[in-house]
Amino acid sequence: APEALAEIKEPVDRVIIGGSGGNMESLFQWCKANTRPGGRVIANFVTLENAAQATTLMNQYFDNVELIQVGISRGEGIGGLTMLKAANPIFIITGDVN
Repeated sequence: APEALAEIKEPVDRVIIGGSGGNMESLFQWCKANTRPGGRVIANFVTLENAAQATTLMNQYFDNVELIQVGISRGEGIGGLTMLKAANPIFIITGDVN
């Protein structure tokens, strides 16, 4: 992401982060500096530790930070019936840029 972000020359309205690659704080700093007022940052994580770190950092850089956890299940046939098998939970953290 850091290399790709350097190519963006205009302010953005929304940023969706699908992982940090170990650059979480610098990604949020970029978002704060390059997202228009009224914009939104959305970050997705699958580990508790990254979700906790992201929530802490987003509260430093953004307003109205919200953490939600979603679970997805896939239907799998078993004996003529359908059983739902859970996938890993996903943490979605959002914040507003002022």
